[in-house]
Amino acid sequence: MGKRFGISNERGFTLVELLTVMMIMGILAAIAVPTFAGSKRNGQDALAQTSLRTALSAERTYYVDYQAYTTSVAILRQIESQLSFTTTDAAASGVMAAIQLTTPANQAVVLVSTSESGGQYCLMNIATTLNAPGVNGETAPGTYYKKTIGTVATPPTAVAANQCGNNGYSTTEAGW
Repeated sequence: MGKRFGISNERGFTLVELLTVMMIMGILAAIAVPTFAGSKRNGQDALAQTSLRTALSAERTYYVDYQAYTTSVAILRQIESQLSFTTTDAAASGVMAAIQLTTPANQAVVLVSTSESGGQYCLMNIATTLNAPGVNGETAPGTYYKKTIGTVATPPTAVAANQCGNNGYSTTEAGW
């Protein structure tokens, strides 16, 4: 004859089933949230590192023409307009350069960028062999990497050649 009103053969979920599903979802969330936070921090750090590599390309471009590095914001901005050379804030594509006056002059540059996660990264390039004591303990030509220990709450608005410390630089990106 047809359906009777008010009677259904459908069954709902029991309280135990609902609690089990909620517990499983809670466990999955507890695993996923820290992983997401780590991925976010890694992305922020990668942005700072990429900005430094790009800034080093600009410095090398200038070096090819003048056989010296520069800290001139105007010159660096002409070479690489995508970076802001007036701040170290990586969230704003910021990189600042510092030159240690060495012998021979202006043959070493230290680039600094501060990640949104608070890590401060330094990329140092030495073009020619320097007289001792060199820059941050290094005298040999090459590229050196370092990250400061701890976190920086506010990106600095001025940097020095020893911004990430006077020693402990690595010749590989593992220093980051």
